[in-house]
Amino acid sequence: MFGYTVSELCLSFQIIVLNSIKKTLNMKTITSFKGIISTCTVSLVLLLTACSKGGDPTPAQVQPTITTNAATSISSTSASLGGNVTSLGNQNIQARGFVMATSANPTMSDLIELASGSGLGPYTIASTRTLVPNTLYHVRAFIQTDTGVTYGNDITFTTLP
Repeated sequence: MFGYTVSELCLSFQIIVLNSIKKTLNMKTITSFKGIISTCTVSLVLLLTACSKGGDPTPAQVQPTITTNAATSISSTSASLGGNVTSLGNQNIQARGFVMATSANPTMSDLIELASGSGLGPYTIASTRTLVPNTLYHVRAFIQTDTGVTYGNDITFTTLP
């Protein structure tokens, strides 16, 4: 907006604060040591916190996007699950897979099935856990990144009797 970077503004502010401390310490009109300490403490706090991020701001975090596909090959004790990473955002994927539960919108605290691979595109797994026959399951694909977990849409399927 003004043609200055955040780094340049922080440096200017640091110089102003340091000059203020220097002038305060050189003043002969300060009547107590307590006044010097108070002024220096406030100035030092401002100096240390003003530019604590150091430099120009980082770009905003853009979360990846993922969809959960319909379950296939459903039997009485298993099903094949599919997901699709449609965008990586600006995140690094650490893990991906599926979460399952008998209630809506399962999370990482529910049953977890990890899938191999990483990156953009579709992935599938055959359920490796023994499911209960004739039971309604909710499933969401997920991606674990440096900043947290992103979930896909909640889909349901019912195992055969």
